[in-house]
Amino acid sequence: MIDSRCGLRCMDCEWKKSQGCGGCVETNGKPFHGECPIAVCCQEKGFVHCGECPEIPCDKLYVYSYLDPEHGDKPQGARVEACRRWAAENGIQKWENVLLTDAGFYNPRKPEQPLTAIIDRFAQMLCKPFSDAKVLFIPTAAQKDEEAKKIAATLKEELLWIAF
Repeated sequence: MIDSRCGLRCMDCEWKKSQGCGGCVETNGKPFHGECPIAVCCQEKGFVHCGECPEIPCDKLYVYSYLDPEHGDKPQGARVEACRRWAAENGIQKWENVLLTDAGFYNPRKPEQPLTAIIDRFAQMLCKPFSDAKVLFIPTAAQKDEEAKKIAATLKEELLWIAF
C-alpha cells in the first residue's frame, strides 16, 4: 500500500502518532514538520510516488534514503526499494540508469573534476554496494584500433577497482 511519496512507511512511523502527522499524501506534501521537498517534487511532476520518476533515486531522495544519519533509512535505501516495488506492482519500471563516459572514472582532460565525482554519481545510481551490482561494460570504441583496445582494458580495470 502506498502511504508516502518517498517510500517511507508512514503507518510504522513514530512521528505519525506522536506528532499527529497526516502524512505527505494526505496533507499534499506538508506533513507535521512542514513542506517536504520530496513530496512537493512528486506532486509537481504529477507522480504518486518517487518510483514513477525516471530519475529515481534523485539527489534529494538519495540523501534522505542513504545519507541522513538521524532520519535515514535502516537499512539504507529502504525507501528507494519501496518506491521501486510500488512501481513494479503497477507495471512501471523507469529506474534504468545509464552512465556514459569516454574517459572512465577519471578524466585527465578535466583535472578540476575530482576522481570521486563520477564514482559518487555511479554509487547514487546503483543504490547498493558496488560489490552487489551487476554492470554491463560496453567498450564501443575499442573496435577501432589497438590503442583503443588498451584504453578499454584500462577502463575495465578502473570499474573493477571501485568494486573492491
